[in-house]
Amino acid sequence: MSYDLTYSILVGIGILIGLPLLLTFYSEEKFNVSTVLIYMCIINAFLVSTGLFPMWTQIMFLIIVAALGIIELKSNKSNGVI
Repeated sequence: MSYDLTYSILVGIGILIGLPLLLTFYSEEKFNVSTVLIYMCIINAFLVSTGLFPMWTQIMFLIIVAALGIIELKSNKSNGVI
């Protein structure tokens, strides 16, 4: 399947960036990039299920969120939090 740059993909990118930022500002007191990436992963799953984005974008987001979680766990463990 070939993905051309059309208006629907541009709308999908706008939703993928705008909606997680909006949800983060409403749900968190302090802006956190990891929260934005988690929301982006969830929104991207819906966009993939509608066929707007290819599946590799969801796999990419899952790898990024997993790496971010590992980095945060290591930094918390070195600070003596856990």
